[in-house]
Amino acid sequence: MSNVSTTVQSAPLGFVDRVKTAGKIILTGQRPTDNPLASEPKDRSRGAMVEELTKWCSDTREFWRPVFDRMREEQRFAAGKQWPTNYELRTGQREPYQGDVVQQMVNRMTASLYAKNPVPEAVLEERLTFELWDGNQATIDAAQQIAAAFHAAKPQAEALIGQGVQVPAPPPQVTQALDILTDYQRGMQEKNLYKKIAHTGEMLVAQQWRSQSPDMLVSAKQATSQILVSRVAYIKAMYRRDMESVATTTANDMEFSDRVATLQAQLQTVEQDTTGEDDAKVFEAKKMRETIQQEIADMQAQQPPPVAGDEGVVHDWLASTSVLVDPNCTCLWEFTGASRIAHELMMTVEQAESKFKINLRDAGAKIYINLDGSYKRQTAQSFDQQDKAQMAKSAKVCVWEIQDKTTGLQYTVIDGVRDFIKEPGQQSPPVSRFWTIIPITFNRQVVEENDPQADVTIFPRSHIRLAMPMQQDINTAGEGLREHRVANRPGWTAVKSKFASTSGQNDALKLASPRNAHDLLMMENIQPGEKIADFIEPIPTQPIDPKMYDNAASSQAMMLATGEQPSDIGAQRPDEKATGQNIAAQARATSVGSNIDDFDFAFSTLAQMDWEMLVQEMDSETVKELVGRGATWADVAREDVARSIFFKIEAGSTGRPNEQADLNNFQVIAPQVGDMMKAAGLSLEPLIKEGVRRLGDKLDVDEFLQPAQVIAPPAQQAPVQKPPSLAMSLNVADLPPEEQEQAVQQFGIKPAPPASRLINKIGHGVAVKAAHDNKVAATPAFAAAPNQSFPNAHP
Repeated sequence: MSNVSTTVQSAPLGFVDRVKTAGKIILTGQRPTDNPLASEPKDRSRGAMVEELTKWCSDTREFWRPVFDRMREEQRFAAGKQWPTNYELRTGQREPYQGDVVQQMVNRMTASLYAKNPVPEAVLEERLTFELWDGNQATIDAAQQIAAAFHAAKPQAEALIGQGVQVPAPPPQVTQALDILTDYQRGMQEKNLYKKIAHTGEMLVAQQWRSQSPDMLVSAKQATSQILVSRVAYIKAMYRRDMESVATTTANDMEFSDRVATLQAQLQTVEQDTTGEDDAKVFEAKKMRETIQQEIADMQAQQPPPVAGDEGVVHDWLASTSVLVDPNCTCLWEFTGASRIAHELMMTVEQAESKFKINLRDAGAKIYINLDGSYKRQTAQSFDQQDKAQMAKSAKVCVWEIQDKTTGLQYTVIDGVRDFIKEPGQQSPPVSRFWTIIPITFNRQVVEENDPQADVTIFPRSHIRLAMPMQQDINTAGEGLREHRVANRPGWTAVKSKFASTSGQNDALKLASPRNAHDLLMMENIQPGEKIADFIEPIPTQPIDPKMYDNAASSQAMMLATGEQPSDIGAQRPDEKATGQNIAAQARATSVGSNIDDFDFAFSTLAQMDWEMLVQEMDSETVKELVGRGATWADVAREDVARSIFFKIEAGSTGRPNEQADLNNFQVIAPQVGDMMKAAGLSLEPLIKEGVRRLGDKLDVDEFLQPAQVIAPPAQQAPVQKPPSLAMSLNVADLPPEEQEQAVQQFGIKPAPPASRLINKIGHGVAVKAAHDNKVAATPAFAAAPNQSFPNAHP
């Protein structure tokens, strides 16, 4: 017999190591340790917080234990363990009668409920993008006309300003029109940017869902069965950065960094378990150490450069009993009323050390052993060596990841360890709903106070629990019928003296034993002339009454409790009418639709959390690697983008879509939309693509479009020289501004400069003579050829 330790401890040292350790203790006065978790935290408040969290998790798990035990009982019942464990000893039968109906019920309901192809869809939050524009196209058209007239007159106004002429300010209508057009352009640019980001987000979230392992479709189907059997299923969303390891239950998170961490943990275990130079296992441990070190070196030498696939969201599908909810919670959906929840992970020592980069040797971590289907904390008991070795293989430590909504912090502790194994802090990246775990249940219920003993809690009874009494009645009826048949087998009662034998085989055994055809049985005590029928007669039997073992009532009650009808399993009763079937089918469709809505809500919440994590953490280069170089990502104002775009699940994607109804609707509206697009001169390409999408065809319309022709820009030509302007008696500068604008638009006439107006007033001749007398250089305004005559010149 040996005593099993209740905590993770280091292996005993060999003789040489013990001598060395004793020498260090004598010199330093302290026991040597290289594990920071093996001692109390220097900050006593920190240690007190760890102790408080550990106690809360232990107390909460104990509070929900009756419910968790029922969940495990329901799991065993659905797996076929529907009779007491002592049935074989009590009856002598190897296998009891079992008319298993619940398993087929779970299969049928899973097939009708599970999410077939959840498609994330990005939806732009409705916003008032335009500050000045009223949303009417007529307003834009009028503003464009006013702006065109203003821009046409703008060069003339600039010329006048350059000449020192005071130009009146544009009227208020022009300023208002320009402001409206600016607001319209800015708003449309913002809307187009958000549309592109939303489309990129759709493709990115869908790509992240496709890359999950196990596959999302498989996980969703398993979650449906889990809800039907164990009341609730959970999805946990996490974000894994490059070369980072996250603790998961079902997700296959084995990137390069995880494999290296696992091998390093194995190496640490080998080194800790080595007992010293005087132990016989030294050689074996040495070879294991060399092998692991070589494997780590080979992996690091062959390490590829980080790729985009190393980063992204991770979905972990949790067991029904692995989430500890605050007992104050009043509804499981969204953990209403809860201030704290915890995810309980049972991990081996190697897994815990590799995931969290810690050393648990001598840290006080409690050992948990799987007993009767659930892990329980090991207590100090005595076991023989064989039991100790068997339990060591299944020994695990209990890790709690706690989310506290009141403080907004997340804690990670191990039962028995006196310090945090991961530094507390805000969730990274944070999500708007705070909780990163999503519960899914069908028969939701709201309670004012949880009573686990009476099974009145936020955890609604599962379909298995609802069907359990009826299934037990069916099994009991079948078993009773089988036992009745056994009791009615032929049996005999006889006169003992006539069938007793003094030698050889007893005559009674001869009659009761199996025999071949035409066997001759020699009776020793039957005298000549005596009839055997006078000394033996059959045992009285009870006839079987079929009504006594009829289970139709139990089957009907089970279907009513689970929302099914006999026709769903091909067992229509003779008195059942088509009208009743249709009414029952409609009621069942309503119930199924409600459950599908539950899945839609859960997957919409999951898509929204993934979007919020991705938009905060993933850079544009990684997004382009995953989605394509045409992706548009929010490198700035990410919080604003996250608030402006939200995600939901595309309608019909979690259930079986009614494709024919979609096609009929499209055939009705498509011709009208096509005519409108033709009248507006728009391309029919989007309409064709939508039709192909609704048909579900894989045709790529882009391959049939005419490739774009690159047209070279026209060569720049020299500006045409305008002929010299002719002298006119009309003085444009004296005209009103409206007429000046019309003259400029119609004839290109510009007001003459002040010098020309002066020459025209005094006469060209006088101006030329004055210029010669003053030796002024000739200018186009008054230069003339020697033989040029001016009619208005004066002597």
